[in-house]
Amino acid sequence: MSSIKELLELRKQIKGKKPDFIRQDAHKKKRLGKKWRRPKGLHSKIRLKLRGRAKRVSAGYRSPRKVRYLHKSGLKQCIIKSIKDLESLDAQKNCLIISSSLGDKKKIIILKKAKESGFNILNFKNPDDYIKKVEDNRIYIIETEFDLNIVGDHETLLILQPPEPRTMETEFKLNAVNLPTGDYEIIPYFLIEDKETPIALFESFGAGIDELGPNYLKLPMRRNGGSFKITK
Repeated sequence: MSSIKELLELRKQIKGKKPDFIRQDAHKKKRLGKKWRRPKGLHSKIRLKLRGRAKRVSAGYRSPRKVRYLHKSGLKQCIIKSIKDLESLDAQKNCLIISSSLGDKKKIIILKKAKESGFNILNFKNPDDYIKKVEDNRIYIIETEFDLNIVGDHETLLILQPPEPRTMETEFKLNAVNLPTGDYEIIPYFLIEDKETPIALFESFGAGIDELGPNYLKLPMRRNGGSFKITK
């Protein structure tokens, strides 16, 4: 009985000689497409298997049954969509393909778990670099409260020439957030709710102006942030 390694080598040889099965007259009429269709014409040269013509689908081109659908390493390929999918798999028999529909957060969790279990991940050439890249660009939101203490109504504030500068101070504790080591930049982020402000004014800056994102940075407000570094 042939081993898996020998059957994989045989499959490689078979696939190397396998022709491209293209629909008859696909090169003459673009609307037909190249997807294979069985020729049915009475005088079809492909149906009659005449020498020098295109090959038709027939027995002998398929892979050996034991290695069918296996990866070239001999492992069975499995698409992973959640962390629970890893529980029933064996690193000695299965290799992984992380679903492209997942977000970065779930991908990192699955990648770390797969690395611990010793799985081979096919669609990530270097998982460590991907994890580091995502974690370095991650945004951590630390909520805090403070009072603006603005005196005067809107008409008074609009007439000021130039507007009076106002500073706000607040404190937050990094101990409450589990931050990994690395360099960080502080971006002050304020949500200002004012029912009297015209809605069209906010909509002119783009969608999602009330969320931390690219459009938030379009608000005409000066932000002085800072930076810090976590070493341990």
